[in-house]
Amino acid sequence: MAVHARAEARFLRPAVRRRIPEGQALAARELGGQDRIDHLLRDLARRSPDDARFDALLSQLVVDAQDHVTGQEARLFPSLADAADTDELRILARRLRRSRPRGPAGGRVARPDPDPADRLMRRTD
Repeated sequence: MAVHARAEARFLRPAVRRRIPEGQALAARELGGQDRIDHLLRDLARRSPDDARFDALLSQLVVDAQDHVTGQEARLFPSLADAADTDELRILARRLRRSRPRGPAGGRVARPDPDPADRLMRRTD
């Protein structure tokens, strides 16, 4: 998730701010959820699964991650697809894909299906 957050900060946030009217506010609202997720991940990493707060924090992480993805798909991706041209979206999707970690032996780690970069590009079809 940390790699995902860095990719959003490096590539997606600047594109949203640059291309969408009111992009600064949209980026803060839709991508700011990643900050809450990062905080929860750090908090969980410091705790044992036996900790009394662990289950509640994990449940909150699931809710926040789902809200983050839903917001991106419902508001951010459509706004960006409307504001940016197809070539710019393809470049952005390529950069997001290249930012993914590689697994052992150089293979890609498992990714969500469908991939977020692919969902963004589908909006241009």
